[in-house]
Amino acid sequence: MLFNTFRLVAILFLVFGFSGAAYAMENLDGEVKAITAALDAGQVDKAVAAAQILTKSHPKLSVAYSTLGKTLVYRGDYLGAIKPLRKALQYDANNATAHWYLGSALAGEGKEEEGKKEYAIAVKLRPKLLKGKGCADCDWLKRVTGH
Repeated sequence: MLFNTFRLVAILFLVFGFSGAAYAMENLDGEVKAITAALDAGQVDKAVAAAQILTKSHPKLSVAYSTLGKTLVYRGDYLGAIKPLRKALQYDANNATAHWYLGSALAGEGKEEEGKKEYAIAVKLRPKLLKGKGCADCDWLKRVTGH
């Protein structure tokens, strides 16, 4: 994901110059934070709608699709979340967030073995995912992922 971020910044810099590139990255970060805040406030439908707009404004950016997938998982639309999460991984195979929520979506669809594999990839990419999650199944996840 780091490489894709640097590549995006380089493209934005070439197109918009330094201040434009910085603004675009800051704006994207702000959009993702606003969507996360809406989820935290229980405004799931608002977050889904905003994430759908994000994928239209950033159609080749992994974080846009992983954000949409995350909002759909929060909504309980596990089947609907799988497609954007897989698309996120097409753009960035090292997107730990996409792997994590794909694991949730697959498990929610009854595909627990596939879900476990995605959780394991997510934790391998970002071991801190298991810290502070506050989930009831963290012991299970630690056994599944070997961490």
